[in-house]
Amino acid sequence: MNLKIALHRDVGRLRALANDYDFLIQILIDKGDLKRAQASLHDLEQLNSQLKDKQINLTYLFDKALVLKTSLRARDRGEAEEILTLLLENENSIYETRYIALINLCELLLTELRMTNDLEVLAELNQFIGQLLEIAEKSHSYLILCESYLLQAKLSLLTFNIKKAQRFLTQAHQIAERFVILQLTAKISNEKEDLDKKLDLWEKLKEDNAPMSDRMELARLDEKILRMIQKLTIVSVQVSEEKVVISKEKKICLVCRGEVLGFSYACKCGANYCENCARALTNLENVCWACETPIDYSKPVKPFKEEAERIEIQEETKKK
Repeated sequence: MNLKIALHRDVGRLRALANDYDFLIQILIDKGDLKRAQASLHDLEQLNSQLKDKQINLTYLFDKALVLKTSLRARDRGEAEEILTLLLENENSIYETRYIALINLCELLLTELRMTNDLEVLAELNQFIGQLLEIAEKSHSYLILCESYLLQAKLSLLTFNIKKAQRFLTQAHQIAERFVILQLTAKISNEKEDLDKKLDLWEKLKEDNAPMSDRMELARLDEKILRMIQKLTIVSVQVSEEKVVISKEKKICLVCRGEVLGFSYACKCGANYCENCARALTNLENVCWACETPIDYSKPVKPFKEEAERIEIQEETKKK
């Protein structure tokens, strides 16, 4: 890396040099070499002043936030949070920048939550996780979607909302099954079993109004979860067997977020459930997640393929 930096400096490729420093700073932070990371950030700051380029400036600000985030001083960590929030709101920020800014913001807030027990911090954290879910769903990043729902389940436990936690775990599990993410299917199953075994412990923590640190420990919630999400490869799952002509418009299952193809169950409120997710809801609570009313499983909707074929036959009959 040092040779590459020297080469780009010698030939005057300043933008490439700035990108080299960006890469180097993040490597040094991961290794815990904060002194060299700070020195490299200073070099990047000088390049940023020289280039006056919008994207390079965003890169510099992001790296500055990462360095500040490693500090033990509350003031530095607060400044890191401010910078990351600005990056998140900046219209020039690319997808990757917004995504990683969200992860780092959540990590900062988790640490703050552990130290302060402040429920306002938890509310802010849930808001950022919601944005992370939105990005993951739009980019079809089902690995990240599953991990994010798993994180939301753990956050729900912090306010003793067991029902909500069970729903998030169910949703994460159904997505992992639908898109064949085997490494997560088993992991989430274990989390569900672990929660079932600890229901009495959660009830006791609620009665004792236990501090946030105790709740986070029982939920097995720490910053490592967010670092793991950050390292996940963005995966766009293409399910070949789902390329079926359907009538009118796609119907998406509320739980697994996949297209409903076989028999489905539709609630009066408009929510749709694929057969597999409807079965999972029956095992959990047997109510629609959108309107909280019981789902009538005696009236499944016909498979879309049959609907499409029926419409085609009707159209051919009209032509005759």
